[in-house]
Amino acid sequence: MAELSWDTPYLHGIGKEEETLFDSVIHDPHATMTIYLGDSKIDYPPDKFLQACWTTGLETPCSICNGDFNIAIAPPVRLLSLAGDFQATDPLTRVLPPLTITNYHLKCLKSSCLRYFPVSHAWHQSIAKAYALRVSSPSAAQACYEVPIRTLLAVIQRFGSDVHLWHDYISIPQWQDEFRGTAILPQIFDIFKESGCAIMHVGLHPPVEMMETPTFETLIENESGLKHFFNAHWFSRMWPMIEFDRAGEAYIMSSKYEIMPCKFSSFVKGIMQIYGTNHPRRPRSALKWIEELPLFVRERQKNKCLGYVFEMISDRGCRSFRDKFIGASELLEVPGYPTLLPSISKDACLWISERRLECSDYSPLLLRPSIELKYGKARWLKGHTSMTTNMWGLGVQTQPARVAPRLQDHAIQLELELAGNIADMFSWEWRAEDKRAGFSEVLPYLIKLAGGSAAGFIESLECIYPSQFFWTESTDNSYQFPALQYQVPPPKMVHSTLENHLERYIDAVSRNDITELTLLCDAIISLLGLSTSPPISNSGPFADIRRLQLYSRLCDSSECTFIFVSCPSCDKRSAFRATTWQNPTTQAQLFFIPGLAYQYSVPNGMGIIVENEEILGRVRFGVPACNCNHSAAVKLS
Repeated sequence: MAELSWDTPYLHGIGKEEETLFDSVIHDPHATMTIYLGDSKIDYPPDKFLQACWTTGLETPCSICNGDFNIAIAPPVRLLSLAGDFQATDPLTRVLPPLTITNYHLKCLKSSCLRYFPVSHAWHQSIAKAYALRVSSPSAAQACYEVPIRTLLAVIQRFGSDVHLWHDYISIPQWQDEFRGTAILPQIFDIFKESGCAIMHVGLHPPVEMMETPTFETLIENESGLKHFFNAHWFSRMWPMIEFDRAGEAYIMSSKYEIMPCKFSSFVKGIMQIYGTNHPRRPRSALKWIEELPLFVRERQKNKCLGYVFEMISDRGCRSFRDKFIGASELLEVPGYPTLLPSISKDACLWISERRLECSDYSPLLLRPSIELKYGKARWLKGHTSMTTNMWGLGVQTQPARVAPRLQDHAIQLELELAGNIADMFSWEWRAEDKRAGFSEVLPYLIKLAGGSAAGFIESLECIYPSQFFWTESTDNSYQFPALQYQVPPPKMVHSTLENHLERYIDAVSRNDITELTLLCDAIISLLGLSTSPPISNSGPFADIRRLQLYSRLCDSSECTFIFVSCPSCDKRSAFRATTWQNPTTQAQLFFIPGLAYQYSVPNGMGIIVENEEILGRVRFGVPACNCNHSAAVKLS
């Protein structure tokens, strides 16, 4: 039975600017549409073309092995090329040459030396309507014929006459029921994967200067054009993003059918490298929009976990919420998802979360919940009715947990290390404009925890403002961040000076001397190097951000909570910065996940706050004050 969601109108066509240009170069809408199929030349009237393309009109045996196709299992890779007697011409020509259509098994195509480019693009509204309603229209037939031909002409003009094209307007029989639904998607994504490089028909023209001579000056001069380009509809959709991820690389094609000189990754790399370089004339706030580009644009990561993928797709548009889990399954290459993924979105979320937990991917348990009711089958599940961009924030996994979770009837059994019971907690208000990044609110608690000891103070500070932040495996060396160490004087000097500051601070608290407290807070910040820039040259977009502002950038408003934990063996107290989504009671306990580390956590520092078999929060900078080890079995329901 066909999935009903695939018949839902999905109107997300390209923007008004691109549609207008499309109309301006249109060929005669009443002209016949010519296709060469094998040895046959077929002239279709416009009102018959869509029916032929999207049903059985373009079927032939495989041109390599001469075998037939089972469309529900291994559909044809339908490639487009120019008919042999016709020469390539300008992509914007009004006289369109005829197409030659050839069909291949993907396995046959792999063994050949045939070069092809698949096209990733957002659909025109007329095409989306025709697909959903199964009714042709003149504009849909026209787009179906004209856009692939012009794209093919652009590809031939750029890469040579022996190149073929895969374009879903013609290459997919869209109206065949066997070709609708989840089961067919991996076949399409495999076509992108085998190509090695796609064409991104973005529909907007990026500033050419940024491709030819990427410098700080050209970045500033073309800032408006770049913003406009990255606001193109293509970047807002989930399926094009996945197609790009599967292909691994792409060339950008504009609405004028111009293919840009460099690949997309090189284009973005140039922007990010310029942005990550100090420049005396650059106001940092002017380029902050670069940090807000989609995650898949800014980073190309291989070791994705479910949390990272949810962050990638959370604000990408798609037809239905269940499509999010199809996309996540593809990005994570979850085996069997085309036939096993449940049709109800909540169950689909549970299914993929459990499959990832079985692979020792703990991220489903560490997601910050959005506004959604708990799922009755599994209270630990998150993202089943809503996804937000800030529900993850830990980057990719850099080190696996030592022991994988065990699942039974949707309950989870974990082997963890008990840090202790939650003895106390304290939260402060996060303010973006606070130059001390909450340090003035935190300082009294750090002093109390350290008991006036300078060494204890620095040790406690590490749990709140850790000196080490980044362990990335980015493919681009310029985005690897070395450890950040506190810039402190020799130990004796820092101890005596810091202890003096701490004694004066305690005295000022007793006198409620606000002025003195502010001065001492700033003095401690300066002494420990918290007010300086990170002492590294290749720190990317954080190059000239003060250390405390770096902490506030990476520890956002959800992490303005201290939890104080008492060790059950030695009673020593530890403090940890935490994210909590429910207020824990004194019955709550903190457990660490041995071995687990992410891009934005410390090794072995990931922990969960558990009460009544439910996770109430997480810790990512967990460095206990003692060396007591308490193995514990934890159940989540």
